[in-house]
Amino acid sequence: MILKTKLLILLLLLCIKTFSNENHTVSGYITDLETGEELIGVNITVNSTGLGTTSNSYGFYSLTLKEENYVLNFSLLGYSNYEIELNLTNDTLVNIKLERSVLILNEVTISGENLKAVESNFKTISIYEIKMLPSVFGEHDIIKAIQIEPGVKNIGDGSSGLYIRGGNKDQNYILIDEAPVYNISHLYGFVSVFNPDIVKDVKFYNTVFPANYGGRISSVIDTKMQEGNRNKLSVYGGLSMLAARLTVTCPLIKEKSSCLIAVRKSFLDLFLKPSEQINMVPSFYDLNFKVNYKINDNNHLYLSAYHGADFVNTFQTLNNRWNNTTSTFRWNHIINKKTFLNTTVLYSKYSNTFTLNDSKENVKPYTWKTGVEDINAKLDFTWYINPKNTIKCGLNSILHDYTPGQSTNQENNNSNMSALESGAYVSNKIILFDIIDAEYGLRFSMFQNIGNAKWYSYDENYRPIKLNVEDKGVWNTYQNIEPRVIVNINKEKTNSYRLAYTRASQFVQILSNNSYSYSAMETWMPSSANIKPLISDNFLLSYFWDIEKIMFSATAYYRLIDNQIDYVDHAKLTDNPYIDGEIRSGKANAYGLEFNFSKKIGKTKGSVSYAFSRVIYTIKGATSSDTYRAPYDIPHDIKVQVVHEFSEKFKMSAFWTFTSGRPATFPIGYQTGFPSIGLAYMGWTPQIPIYSERNSGQFPNYHRLDIAAIFDFPAKKNLKHSLTIGVYNLYAKRNPLGYEFNNRIDDKVAVFHFFRIIPNFSYSFKFN
Repeated sequence: MILKTKLLILLLLLCIKTFSNENHTVSGYITDLETGEELIGVNITVNSTGLGTTSNSYGFYSLTLKEENYVLNFSLLGYSNYEIELNLTNDTLVNIKLERSVLILNEVTISGENLKAVESNFKTISIYEIKMLPSVFGEHDIIKAIQIEPGVKNIGDGSSGLYIRGGNKDQNYILIDEAPVYNISHLYGFVSVFNPDIVKDVKFYNTVFPANYGGRISSVIDTKMQEGNRNKLSVYGGLSMLAARLTVTCPLIKEKSSCLIAVRKSFLDLFLKPSEQINMVPSFYDLNFKVNYKINDNNHLYLSAYHGADFVNTFQTLNNRWNNTTSTFRWNHIINKKTFLNTTVLYSKYSNTFTLNDSKENVKPYTWKTGVEDINAKLDFTWYINPKNTIKCGLNSILHDYTPGQSTNQENNNSNMSALESGAYVSNKIILFDIIDAEYGLRFSMFQNIGNAKWYSYDENYRPIKLNVEDKGVWNTYQNIEPRVIVNINKEKTNSYRLAYTRASQFVQILSNNSYSYSAMETWMPSSANIKPLISDNFLLSYFWDIEKIMFSATAYYRLIDNQIDYVDHAKLTDNPYIDGEIRSGKANAYGLEFNFSKKIGKTKGSVSYAFSRVIYTIKGATSSDTYRAPYDIPHDIKVQVVHEFSEKFKMSAFWTFTSGRPATFPIGYQTGFPSIGLAYMGWTPQIPIYSERNSGQFPNYHRLDIAAIFDFPAKKNLKHSLTIGVYNLYAKRNPLGYEFNNRIDDKVAVFHFFRIIPNFSYSFKFN
């Protein structure tokens, strides 16, 4: 432990570069002129030097320069550029208010001298992109927008699952105001938990991410909620085929404090009830709340909360409810003009309850409950040494409470577990020789199983041999050092390269039926004495060609993942206190090539991407072969998106996708079984399926076309409103969701499909 602490301190000292010419610092917050909200990712450039920076996730910026006269330019897509002349003779506070641009997006240009494509190691998903994308049932969705990115795959129509560069869906760190969300699905994946009306910023880190993020190995999706309007009352919302939504935001103290309240509710359950004709009626709702207070220029307080729930009721037999709750308390403090401190306390809870009612009287319903509850405290410190050198460091500690599986049959319960996850990091973002910028760092992660728990020891054949009872203190510990290095080489204005190596660890994994994109029975299994943490070593090489209006990129990656879990053939995943004995672990090898061509400026915008990728498991004892395809090994993936602006008020978009069929395990034959008395009486003889090797079969190739038309109505006084109409799966392709293999001779296979073609609409309004 002492050695690891010394390594962190040494790296911090190595990061500090003396800046002998520095004299004074200009810093401040950048906000929206209309709403007073802090703006993220604003580009600040110094015209006479070519130096610059961007505002951080809380709207703060800092530049340290020599004592001279300067012209500072502030620019952000969707806002008018703003320039100030500055005679920098001492440390200066300059708060900036940017005005929304009246220009339509095809008239906006971005200077290649000021903004290179590879300066950011993440992709910002704009609300414009989200609302331009054709949607399922008319619900605009952040996750669906991320799914069109190269290297991102899902395994079914309407699914919210994200399988990113060979990673499983549980390996994505998905945050709302810094709090993790464990289940992002509404309606079993057709809609995600993110209400697009209140999303302010979305950052997507694909595979490689800086040292301040820990706990997942594949990606980070960092979403920020809007702060609320500090200047005036604003009401906005909308209606789709699935749900209605309403948001109200207003100042509590003008220019100092605001409040935001948002609700989204599906309405099918208001008109339909489960019956013999309609067996299942799903419903969901979301609630978002946020309040902020500006104490002074150096101190800002924020409190936000989210709660969402799903209810799936069927006629007589089955009920399923799952919900997410998060809350975030944040204190932003400017220590001085060059140092920024963010202190955060987070709460997150996910629970899933499955109930099966028995038709017999006086029989207690069967229930199955899983979940995770977290309390997290963290400190993040940023030191803006100079425009070419920024240091970040931080600490965090998370108390986890896991419910791997509790059922009516208490003797078959999986023991609840508690754990303490701690992390410390330091990173340095530096510009070298004007053509190289790098972000490198080190993260130390530790996971400790603590408190009361019961777990079994197993012999070499995975038979339980001993029950271990833990009653206090730390009874198991894992520690990992995670280096992160990302280097960008801007050789010319139009040609850039990225090289990266990162290591990441993860201390929890999902155990679920891999045949479906979402399962009500999925369980989050923490690392323990029997389950080691995931360790992923990631290597990446990218090339970018950017000529301002057109960009081409090519990326090659390789990932080696240790301690990937899978379950044995015929495993019992519920009501099994010996579930650890059904699990095997090994390696996952993932590699791929991605190509993307995009046009972001002009009346016609769009992108074309192709990705080739493989994911192979090597897990001894899970099935008949030690090496086999992962359930999400989908080699070929093509995506085409086009948006055309006929005018400022009318746009159309289309999205087409093609993927290889995903792996599956299918019967290769049937064996006649002995019929029950009832089946023999009806003339049926059961056929017992004989299955092939795991994932040796394949679903048919998948493809579909979606279209949408967006109408922005003329503004009337303070009212702005728009209408989107579209069609999901325009040419009605029947893409199988799954198969069921029956034991009857006359009907061995049942194929399940999503709706063949879905017309949809969405109406949105905003009133100021």
